[in-house]
Amino acid sequence: MRRVDLSNKLLQSVHQYLAPLLARCRTPEQRRHVYDKYYPLILKHVRKWYAGKLNPFNLTPRTIMIWLLIRPNNAIGVSLIGLQKIAIYWRQQLEPNETVFLLIKLIDLRVPFPLMLLIAFGSIGLIVTDGANRLVKAAQTQFEEVINNIQAKLDGLSDTPADLLQSIANMAASEERQQAVKLFDPFNLTTRMSVYLPIYNYQTTLGILLMDFRRLEFSIKQALEPNETFLSIIRIFDICAPFPLPIMVILLSVGLFFVGKIQDLIQAAREDIINDVKRSMP
Repeated sequence: MRRVDLSNKLLQSVHQYLAPLLARCRTPEQRRHVYDKYYPLILKHVRKWYAGKLNPFNLTPRTIMIWLLIRPNNAIGVSLIGLQKIAIYWRQQLEPNETVFLLIKLIDLRVPFPLMLLIAFGSIGLIVTDGANRLVKAAQTQFEEVINNIQAKLDGLSDTPADLLQSIANMAASEERQQAVKLFDPFNLTTRMSVYLPIYNYQTTLGILLMDFRRLEFSIKQALEPNETFLSIIRIFDICAPFPLPIMVILLSVGLFFVGKIQDLIQAAREDIINDVKRSMP
């Protein structure tokens, strides 16, 4: 049934394209000539158009966005569009809950392929490094909480108020040192990565933002005008995922992105070769 429906749609499209030409024909011979000349060509183009719509490579990620956070409300985004094309964006938070963002394209750049690979895999390395650092910090924090609980129990057994006051002072000093370390922590400069999957006509995409090895945020990116200079990002929800899932999302998304772009490169090279052969034929 799907093949029948597809064939009917192809015929409707062909007759729609031929209608202006047939309207100019006055005799059945002229109409037969139009069918013989243009019908195979238009049918070929229509089939190619439907094949492009049904191409599974259209489901690969369209862009990968690398975010460099500028605290507290801004970020600079480097969008990997193709194997030799990137774009620079500025992201502005519009409300305090981090739900709605305005995205402004600053510039498009054509870069060498090795530089694009350096940006992609360098950013992935920073993301993995930041995730590992967060896991280590979480383990250290848990260990310090256990030690503090044991110390609090020991202080509770003591009848000397001076020991309790000294313990409270030490805890306050320790928290101040932790705040100072967080302020100058170089891991605050690590990047985040968003993967955008096409939904409708490349103007609306579904984004998956990897915050760390536990959190995944889902958002909708919508172009606000045809040139895709101004865009909006609306966060839908976020989930606390198991540890292996974010790693799988990173590797699978990057792999599908490069597979799709390599397929586009092969298709463009094939069309260039066919066009050169057609031009060289007498």
